[in-house]
Amino acid sequence: MADDSSVVRTEIVARGKIRYTMTIVNGRYSFSVSSSLTGDEYSEKVDDLTTKREIADSFFELIVRNLVTPCSLKDVAEDFVAEIYSRLLGIEELNS
Repeated sequence: MADDSSVVRTEIVARGKIRYTMTIVNGRYSFSVSSSLTGDEYSEKVDDLTTKREIADSFFELIVRNLVTPCSLKDVAEDFVAEIYSRLLGIEELNS
């Protein structure tokens, strides 16, 4: 299956050692983080996080602002989605 994704946003930080990419495929936004901070190249990807551009932009800005690394990308994505759903359900805090 061919990769027909389109790059929507890219941000490179840490003197080129961390690259953040937001792509869209069939209306669904995905995110990847690649890092060579330790000398070796590490990458992680989260597919199909949302279909909403506003939410996609918020997540992208969050991971760039917080210098999220490949090893924590999926945890950050899970927390982000949980926060979105808790707001939709009117729950202020999931652990209270």
